[in-house]
Amino acid sequence: MEGFNHTALGLQKERPLVYTAMSKHLFYFRFFISQFVVKQGAVPLNPFLLWDYFLLDIVDRNQVREANNNIVKRADEVWVFGPVSNGVLAEIKIAQEQKKPVKFFKIEKPHKIVPVVSKEEIEMEDDVKDFKNEINFNKKKVVICGSVKFAKELVEIYHKLEGLGLEPIMHEEMFGIADGTAQDLIQGIAENHAGVKQKYDFIKYWHNLIVKSDAILVCNFDKNGIQNYIGGNTLMEIGFAFVNDKKIFLLNDIPEISYKDEIIAMQPIVLNGDLGKLEII
Repeated sequence: MEGFNHTALGLQKERPLVYTAMSKHLFYFRFFISQFVVKQGAVPLNPFLLWDYFLLDIVDRNQVREANNNIVKRADEVWVFGPVSNGVLAEIKIAQEQKKPVKFFKIEKPHKIVPVVSKEEIEMEDDVKDFKNEINFNKKKVVICGSVKFAKELVEIYHKLEGLGLEPIMHEEMFGIADGTAQDLIQGIAENHAGVKQKYDFIKYWHNLIVKSDAILVCNFDKNGIQNYIGGNTLMEIGFAFVNDKKIFLLNDIPEISYKDEIIAMQPIVLNGDLGKLEII
């Protein structure tokens, strides 16, 4: 007799647990919000699906509130949907005390969820509008990786990410390389690139940036006759991101290269040139 088997046994990929904080005025959106979280690759912990509305008052409401607070503490992240109510603000403050990532989203009709990109965009219900200053809104940090040959393109992408409400990060010398003002560095790269990397400790520099970030964006353009080229240095940076549990985005598809399998194994998200997909980090 064969041992027990079931499809569920093969579905054990680790996914982040996301507490969905929302006002009672969005109760009717509860399924839609959970669907959104699932589509982002996370597991929704939706209080309005766990308890309906305060478990229909068959227990004291404070027991439900305390249960929700415990879930907030155990969740990996808290995602806030729509205007912030008094209860939601309490959950945000608990999440902030626990150093949990808190993301904000607004709901646009018909059934469209859009990331909030600035603190000014966060809506507050009337009874808590005077407490908006107690919300910490931190932009998501994205390290831009790619060949120095494409310095101009990397700078252009840097500014595009700023427009998306993200905090792009890369070495400040990249701007000088792009506009031609960092002549000593440009000449050094042309003559002895490895020596420049040692002198400026670039490999450790990028590693440290990645450790402190939320994600990396690999800007892989055509180079050396290879479409969407990813070089050895960028491959290391992808590895740094992977072992530190950072999200990995590729601007273009994975190249046909000898280490393609290694790139695939690190599960990058391919944007196909659409930076707008970076809004969900």
